[in-house]
Amino acid sequence: MTSLHNISSQTRNTIEDYLSTMYRLEEIYGIVRTSHLASELEVTYSTASKMLKKLHELGYVEWTRYGGAKLTDRGREIALGVLYKHRVSECFLYRVLGLDLYSTHVVAHSLEHVPSEVIRRIDSYLHYPVSCPHGNPVPGRGEEKRCGSNLAEISTVSVGKVFTVVRILGELTRALHELTRLGLVTGCVFSIRGVGRRFLELEIKSNGTCRLVKLPVEHARLLIVSEVRSP
Repeated sequence: MTSLHNISSQTRNTIEDYLSTMYRLEEIYGIVRTSHLASELEVTYSTASKMLKKLHELGYVEWTRYGGAKLTDRGREIALGVLYKHRVSECFLYRVLGLDLYSTHVVAHSLEHVPSEVIRRIDSYLHYPVSCPHGNPVPGRGEEKRCGSNLAEISTVSVGKVFTVVRILGELTRALHELTRLGLVTGCVFSIRGVGRRFLELEIKSNGTCRLVKLPVEHARLLIVSEVRSP
């Protein structure tokens, strides 16, 4: 098996980008479709397919052309190393520099390939955060536990109930931009007012005011929520 230390930094960075993106897609869908991977990485379907074949040959991915892909243990190990850098960087950008939740994600991508010692020092400076600002666990901080329910799975039986967002799965770039625009970020409190085939109608409560938003169903599956029960 080829080691990432024996290849060029550009190729290594590309491989790390693919593996970490696959990890995030697996969090949501369980298996990675080439179309989803190409969309998130903003490459063509053909380019993503060729890279998946290469990653399969390197032993980082289990893949069949029409059956989807999953990370091997080795591929997952590399992905978690990248996500450690990404999520610690997000904590710094959000807590210290005050960036919004979307910008923290975008800028953190550029810090995924900096020397590990830099991230370890940031981690120490922040006193070793357990999760990133989007509620996702920092790798190495104990076993990952999903606290809460997936909004897409419970929406049809939860009309009228009040929830708070505790985690945004995957942090897919375009979806995260839309969720941030709508105000559906970690800590947001909302109630479900209606459920349609394509959209959920939510009432967001913030600073003593309420507003209605339409959330695409495909984005609802990214939200892990916890019910707010009346005292």
